[in-house]
Amino acid sequence: MHLSNLARLKSGIVPFDCIEFNPGLRNIDVMSDFAFLAMDFVFRSRQDLAYTLINRYLERTGDFEGMELFGLYFVYHCMIRAKVAAIRYGERSEASDRQKDFDEVTRYCKVALDWIDKPKPRLFAMHGYSASGKTWASYHLLQELPAIRLRSDIERKRLFGLDETQPSDSGVGEGVYSEQGSSRVYSKLNE
Repeated sequence: MHLSNLARLKSGIVPFDCIEFNPGLRNIDVMSDFAFLAMDFVFRSRQDLAYTLINRYLERTGDFEGMELFGLYFVYHCMIRAKVAAIRYGERSEASDRQKDFDEVTRYCKVALDWIDKPKPRLFAMHGYSASGKTWASYHLLQELPAIRLRSDIERKRLFGLDETQPSDSGVGEGVYSEQGSSRVYSKLNE
């Protein structure tokens, strides 16, 4: 799944591909698909959209374990796209087309190297009263840094089997906000 295989229709964004005939090629790891799409955003200088996509996927699914493979898939898909551009380069006769393909190979390799040479991870923690703007501020930070965001409110609800918009009906210090509940949440966030 990459930007060339997405169509924007009235009903929404629809993925399509030409490999429906081969389930072995069509059905792959979901994290690989998301890494491909995120890589395509980064390649097109839209890191902000890549990290919005990644974080929203993680918030919806809780698949933080999948991030252990994300970087591998990201670089893998850079190399696939570089190889496709290199093959195209060898098949073209027009110098301008060949130069475009060569530039594409070079750029995909640079995107992969930049991913590999990323700086050491850092941890930023935000805290504050409910509705004080933590989610808003962290949303803008995750696009610029870039960053993976862990939201305790979403993880708390996930641990207690609630949807992210579903009310917990818990009072202060009770239910999902009890000492035991908070301990579970902080343990999960630390993990």
